Amino acid sequence: MERETSNKVSSEARWERGITERLFALLSAGYIRDIFSGYEYRLFGGPGVGYTFIDTGVHRLQWLISSIYYYDEFSGEVKGSDDYLAGKTTVKYEWKILENLKFKETLDSFVSFKNTDKYFVDSESAI
Repeated sequence: MERETSNKVSSEARWERGITERLFALLSAGYIRDIFSGYEYRLFGGPGVGYTFIDTGVHRLQWLISSIYYYDEFSGEVKGSDDYLAGKTTVKYEWKILENLKFKETLDSFVSFKNTDKYFVDSESAI
């Protein structure tokens, strides 16, 4: 009998609108299904603002801050659901090493306004 070791689906979209050359407004929404993390699914969305500190064509550094509504449907031993408003901040760095090679780092963190003991931090690196 085969044992399932992975089962995650994630999709996120973000719309941005420039306010100034460096400041922009954003609207994000997404869906995550991750049974192994205890989520049957998570829906989220909300507005925010971002600022580009560095954009040289080779290096880009951005900071985003958002107010996001989350709806979580739990799986596994803990059944039920939860919904809450959270503050989210993201730092994004991109380095164009070569024309066809980039290094990317994204650091996300958010905390629930309903229960400040509920917070998440996520770091993702890619080449």
